Amino acid sequence: MLQSDVILLPSPGPDAPAIIVPPAPGTACDALRISYRRLGTLVGRAQESLAQLGIAAGSRVAVALPNGAEFVVVFLALVRQRAVVAPLNPDAKLNEQAQMLARIQPACTIVPDDPRQSPAAEEASAAQHVPVATCAWDEAAQRVLLRRAVQQGPCAAAAGEVAGVGAGVGAPDEVRPDDVVLLHYTSGTTGLPKAVGLTHAVILASVRILTEAHALRPTDRTLIVAPFFHVGGTCSSLLCALAAGGCAIIPRSLSGAVWHQFKEFGATWYHAVPTMHRLLLSFPRPTEGVPIRFVRSGGSSISGELIAQLERTLGCPVLEGYGMTETVQADFCNRLGSDGRLPGHYPVPEGVEVRVRIPDADGDQSFRLTDSPGCTGEVCIRGPCVISGYLNDPGANREAFHDGFFRTGDLGTLHADGRLQVTGRLKEMINKGGEKISPLDIEHIILAHEAIHQVACFKVPDETYGEDIGVAVIVKPGYHLSPLDVKRFVRQQSVHFKVPKMVTFVDSIPTNRSGKYVRALLAERFGSVAA
Repeated sequence: MLQSDVILLPSPGPDAPAIIVPPAPGTACDALRISYRRLGTLVGRAQESLAQLGIAAGSRVAVALPNGAEFVVVFLALVRQRAVVAPLNPDAKLNEQAQMLARIQPACTIVPDDPRQSPAAEEASAAQHVPVATCAWDEAAQRVLLRRAVQQGPCAAAAGEVAGVGAGVGAPDEVRPDDVVLLHYTSGTTGLPKAVGLTHAVILASVRILTEAHALRPTDRTLIVAPFFHVGGTCSSLLCALAAGGCAIIPRSLSGAVWHQFKEFGATWYHAVPTMHRLLLSFPRPTEGVPIRFVRSGGSSISGELIAQLERTLGCPVLEGYGMTETVQADFCNRLGSDGRLPGHYPVPEGVEVRVRIPDADGDQSFRLTDSPGCTGEVCIRGPCVISGYLNDPGANREAFHDGFFRTGDLGTLHADGRLQVTGRLKEMINKGGEKISPLDIEHIILAHEAIHQVACFKVPDETYGEDIGVAVIVKPGYHLSPLDVKRFVRQQSVHFKVPKMVTFVDSIPTNRSGKYVRALLAERFGSVAA
């Protein structure tokens, strides 16, 4: 339903549903239902409001809105206005919002009209003299309202100021495939935050891969559980649904009613990170079941144990995807209907080139790219769904690219049948006396234990080996384990050098905004603890 080369809705759109926002649990309100035709009208009006606020082509706009119709309308309106959308986590703390705003340097920050929904974003914007606009759904007018915020205090922007004088309303035919749509910051492969500018062309290339691989059609509906401040919410969920002409069901928050919402509104698929899958499995489900075509998993590695549990519980295939922000997350994904799926193994999509980066044979610390089957090295990729470089950062680009191929920072192997196997992060590999050990391998071994709910593996120092294995374990309710029990289990299941030196039991495992384990934090907390 989106245009083929830019993220624009058809005009006029059909009366088919585009968005459904379920009512909050326990309320007597009706669901908010917006057709494609109505969505196009709402986006056009919001674009006019943005122009009045001075938002023009190239303006960077920080958007700190929670999941809901407001975000969708504002996002698509900013796209039509050729502005750059920089999504913020509305729940982030003041110092986190301040750091992000300092990097983005936005012309404006858009926050909810209710200050309880994102209090830190408005305060951080005022402190940096960034003008603020509030956003709300007007129930009576059935439209999104954007207004200049009246800021208080010595740091407030000048009254009435948002991004200068009003701007013209951009015409749809002015939107270009190489316009930057989304701005995200990622640590990438070299540690420091770098600006990832995702264009229409890169986003839609990824969206096409996903919609074709999963045979998405107008009758499909996705229930969006991924946050819109992440590409898993905007690109892998929302835009995939709209591109297929389907419908996006957007709960304002996740609750114990999620599976009942899934069934009531006819959802057929969803996308989530593994930690979210585990949360969803803990919610009650209707006794008669929930009809689902498939589940997609991405953002971080998913274990075979969790895949089996999802497929057994939900009665549908789990399709694992692999990618990162620089590739709009899901350039590699298992296809619906494919046989022999294995965790961490992915078909290479058409139009994407893959190489592995390995040391040269001459031993002078230089590297080369190869596509020879069986070689293991850093996964490097090139294709229409991959960024051509970080924004305004030539130093990072020299480090992140090799002969035009993007260095993912992941270790992997190309197999003779054309599959790519991803085995772990280059920086997270544990060098135990010369044995290179992937944390993912250790986690998959330990997750096979019936009493273990979650596990994260990380490096710990060792006088003999240099580095050794540490694991943080969450035990299932009703079970009791000792560190020795875990070590014995690994010894029974694997070679001796994979037995962890340190085992600690925790109530939760820290993750980043993508749902990936923060192994460095675990190493810092527990690396010196003996167990």
